[in-house]
Amino acid sequence: MSEERTEPTPVERRIYQTLLHLYQEPVTDEDLDAATRINGPDDFDAIEYENMIPSVKAMNLDHGRYMALKFLWWRFKEENGYYNSWHFQFLVESLEHNILENVGISVCVYPEVSTAGTA
Repeated sequence: MSEERTEPTPVERRIYQTLLHLYQEPVTDEDLDAATRINGPDDFDAIEYENMIPSVKAMNLDHGRYMALKFLWWRFKEENGYYNSWHFQFLVESLEHNILENVGISVCVYPEVSTAGTA
């Protein structure tokens, strides 16, 4: 029986870090200056892992979060096949859940803000 690894590879670690930045960190001018603009799969494949975070954050602004997630998923599968793919999917699901929780909390705590302009 083969030994199952428990630590993420450097590539997996970079992709997970990129996911966390995509969901939890605002895009800064420094991110936009450092970003490589992505207009398709070939552009994304050419990005070095060191430049992935600002490029994905810029892609989120240009094309939306789900397009950025799609490209990250392709890159993850390219590097790992489906090995540990559930880690990626679970992390995305957890981050999406946190967004919904935060929206729910803000609606309950600040109802006048959430209903402003609806009357």
